[in-house]
Amino acid sequence: AANVFYYLTYEGSVDLDNVEDELQRSAIEDQIANFGQTPIQIFRKKHPRRGPPVPIARPLYYAPASITLTSIVSAVPHHYSAVLFISVVESSVIIVNQELMMSVKMWLTTQLQSGGNFTFSGSQ
Repeated sequence: AANVFYYLTYEGSVDLDNVEDELQRSAIEDQIANFGQTPIQIFRKKHPRRGPPVPIARPLYYAPASITLTSIVSAVPHHYSAVLFISVVESSVIIVNQELMMSVKMWLTTQLQSGGNFTFSGSQ
C-alpha cells in the first residue's frame, strides 16, 4: 500500500510512551490532535463493480431517423453564384459569393450534444 498521509497520522505508527523528549512528545500529540488519525482500514466492503458503460450520443450519421424536416422554404427561383470565401468566426460562418454578397450563418447547436436536432440559421 502507498502511504499518502503524514506518518504521524497513521494509527499505531508512533509509541508516545517511548518518546523521552517532552517537547517532541507534545509536538506529536498536537499534530495528532489537530490533524486526526488515519484509520488502519477505511472501508470494510469492497467497492461495487462498475456497471456497463453508458451509451454515448452518436453523430447524426448513425441516427438518420432523428433528422426531421422542420420548415419548408418557398420555391422562389434563385440564381446562385459560386462561393469565393468561407470562414468560421466564433459561432458564425461567413460566406462571400461571386457577386460579392456577404452572408452570415450561425450554428444553433444547443440540443446537438444531447443527440437532438441542429439548425443552420438564414442570412443576416
